[in-house]
Amino acid sequence: MKELWNTFRVQMKVIGKEFLVYCYVPSLLCLCFVELCSRKSVVDLCLFLIREPLVFLYNALIIATTASLCLLFRRRIFVLSVVLLLWAAIGVTDFVLLSFRTTPFTAVDLALIKDALAIANRYLSWIGVVLIILGVIAALVLCVLLFRRAKKEETIVPYKFSIPFCGLLIAVCLLLTNFGMGVGLLDRNFGNLAKAFHENGLPYCFMNSVLNTGIEKPEDYSGETVGNFLNKYEEEEGRELVTISPSPTKLPVTITPVPEATETPVPTEEPQITAVPEITEPSVPTEEPALKENNPNIIFLQLESFFDVKYIDNFSCSEDPVPFFTYLKEKYPSGFLAVPSIGAGTANTEFETITGMNLDFFGPGEYPYKTILKDTVCESAAHILKKLGYSATAMHNNDGTFYNRNEVFANLGFDRYISIEYMAKAEVNELNWARDRVLVGQIMKTLAKTKERDYIYAISVQGHGAYPEEPLLPETTLEINLPEELSEYYYQYLYYVHQLKEMDDFLKELILNLSACQEKTVLVLYGDHLPSLGLSDELLTNGNSFQTEYVIWSNFDLMAADMDLQSYQLSARVMQLLGIEEGIMPQYHMYRQEEEDYLENMQLLMYDMLYGEMEVYQGVNPYERTEMKMGLEEIRILEAYFKASMLEEEESLLYIRGQNFTEWSKVVVNGEPVETIFLTDALLAAKDIPEPEAGGYHITVRQQGNDEIVLSETEETIYYPE
Repeated sequence: MKELWNTFRVQMKVIGKEFLVYCYVPSLLCLCFVELCSRKSVVDLCLFLIREPLVFLYNALIIATTASLCLLFRRRIFVLSVVLLLWAAIGVTDFVLLSFRTTPFTAVDLALIKDALAIANRYLSWIGVVLIILGVIAALVLCVLLFRRAKKEETIVPYKFSIPFCGLLIAVCLLLTNFGMGVGLLDRNFGNLAKAFHENGLPYCFMNSVLNTGIEKPEDYSGETVGNFLNKYEEEEGRELVTISPSPTKLPVTITPVPEATETPVPTEEPQITAVPEITEPSVPTEEPALKENNPNIIFLQLESFFDVKYIDNFSCSEDPVPFFTYLKEKYPSGFLAVPSIGAGTANTEFETITGMNLDFFGPGEYPYKTILKDTVCESAAHILKKLGYSATAMHNNDGTFYNRNEVFANLGFDRYISIEYMAKAEVNELNWARDRVLVGQIMKTLAKTKERDYIYAISVQGHGAYPEEPLLPETTLEINLPEELSEYYYQYLYYVHQLKEMDDFLKELILNLSACQEKTVLVLYGDHLPSLGLSDELLTNGNSFQTEYVIWSNFDLMAADMDLQSYQLSARVMQLLGIEEGIMPQYHMYRQEEEDYLENMQLLMYDMLYGEMEVYQGVNPYERTEMKMGLEEIRILEAYFKASMLEEEESLLYIRGQNFTEWSKVVVNGEPVETIFLTDALLAAKDIPEPEAGGYHITVRQQGNDEIVLSETEETIYYPE
């Protein structure tokens, strides 16, 4: 026994020395490179090492623990190099991403590769793309050379000692992690992801994003705990929190008869508006619900990277770029809106406003659209309002598949989703993002098309980056002065304020159209996050870079006080003002915000609804995935025919006459997509047509974006040539 112990002790000492030489020392050097990429500053790297030496050594241990895999192979140098190259690649990726956004690289970004590739050309120059490709090729060549030429250990790997050693390293890492979080050396929760990466180190934060996803199960979670919470609520409030049964029936709703729907005209030219429309001043603020019956249309408008630049300290502009938004803030209920991200993360602000759930309880950098909501039906404003007779529509003037919206919105209860592929002749700005003005027509057409009251969730894109670092605008009407700290962003801000001005004009045009609408309507508009333009708390007069603003406009008297909100409280606030008291999360926000255990019980409810036993619904989810339709108007083929082309005399084109075509329509002949020419919304032309099958051409029209994912397809038409 003593001999075995001595052998084990000697072998572990040998492996320990090999670990220090092969793994830990190279990992220290790798960590320096990774942190330098993340911080983009040698000074910041040195300050991190000096101020947080224990955290620095701990991060090196994380890399070394992954590198210890090399101790299980005879080709140690090769395996070690591959592991360190992977960590170096994480650092380089973080460097690239932080060039155009403020959110660091996390494991969830790996699920966004498809979406990232679709818009990469808008962020990276061709030189940048070439450098990335060359870097990947160089890394692969290096791996091949190392595999062929690196030294191969002659002795057999002592697995019975090296495997326990690697297991011991993992255990030590976990113990140190728990100890570090316990004594405050390491953050347990990442409220500010960028700050967390800066203070805790990239390896710890990245591994946290790998291992920590979803909502952590509360320690006291059980059916009894949830039941006790609900009983306590009923006793204190004298009312039930849950009003939707597991087997729901459509609740009656009183709706004022609406004249036969006609399409509201939308200006085709830029509106010439010289004065703000006269709108009734709101009465003295009160918290009495404005409407209990005759529910109005409810429109949420999420504006990409929209915020009032007047909050930047020592910033000046030759004129207010958002005068109409400034007017709205003064005349209607408004306030600051705390959002979950800065510079990126549009889908997460959506998630909070639609579901009323707090993103802080999910893993670092997680996008629920890419995780739990891909396969889970979740309570949402759309589901809740549909129980009251509403029709639910989502729209976005960008790719329909981005963030999996074409799949996720069905789980969130939307009846239809209108993406850019269903918007004909949408204008684009200098960065090729669709201008928001196209949403005016889509919103007004939706209101006119549906017989029910409407819940519309519109997501804009015009203000999206990356903003140009060189002069790009053909002409400029605004002049700006920046504080010294932002001087390097001059052309980016010049471009950005011009986009703000156009977005402000879009708001004016939309509200003028809604003011003429005969249906009572509420419009909730807000920015999804601040732009990625070097902003920090210190540079803002409101002192919070995670705050945008919201306004609640209505074409009737909606009496409400100004109030600062979290984005997950916004839908509940609007419902409360309208006297709508339905759904678990909205009612929870309405009546429990002032309690000390508000956040704790919110986590309990969210876990139960998404990951637990659904005790709040008596064990059965009352909501179902919708058969969501893409687009507002049905796309149809009316006839097909060949006709000689006036442009190409030698080739006849196949013409498709139909309805509601867009530039994204793709003709498919005999199952094969062919080159398609968009002529009008009623006419397409196609060339390079394959031979007919069984004497005829089997024709459909698909709507698909740049990723070529089919969003919808018409019924098949068979054309028999004469």
